[in-house]
Amino acid sequence: ADAGLKFVDSHAMFGPRLDLCTPLPHDRRIAVHRLNMTLEIIAYMGVDTITVHVGNNVRQPEQYRSVEQNIDRIEDMLSQILPTAEKLGITVCIENIWFPTNTPEVLLGIKEHFPTDALGFCYDAGHANLCEKGCLHENGGAHGVVWQEFYGKEPVWDDKIGEKMLPQIVNCHLHDNDGNADYH
Repeated sequence: ADAGLKFVDSHAMFGPRLDLCTPLPHDRRIAVHRLNMTLEIIAYMGVDTITVHVGNNVRQPEQYRSVEQNIDRIEDMLSQILPTAEKLGITVCIENIWFPTNTPEVLLGIKEHFPTDALGFCYDAGHANLCEKGCLHENGGAHGVVWQEFYGKEPVWDDKIGEKMLPQIVNCHLHDNDGNADYH
């Protein structure tokens, strides 16, 4: 504040035990508590938005890997943190990545369940580029490898991610890559 700076956005911690789809009940309870506490801290700092990874299932035990199960867990976790975000005036922004749990269609479906301004999207240009230009690389780059190795199917290539997400975009991560991997 002394330097005239203000934090306006933050990024939540992320990883297999911290993402919204984390599967194990004990981890989920801690993740909800941690996210709600993070919301309180960033509100104190005057932050308006927080970007959160919904997560993916590639590091989960096999019995927890269904995309549908992951979406259910994402929605359950959001139902437990959005009331705090609403109370504090913070927008939780879920981010597009290159997994089936992070496609624009899935994110839009999740948003339909939560008609609140406390939930929006973070558009990540580099992640979108992987889902569009990865097809130009051997094995489809990071996007192609994930879909083929973990889901056993061809990836969905999409050159309209920004347009699809646009009505709900609140903030952006702007970085570029060559379509092969997320270099930031």
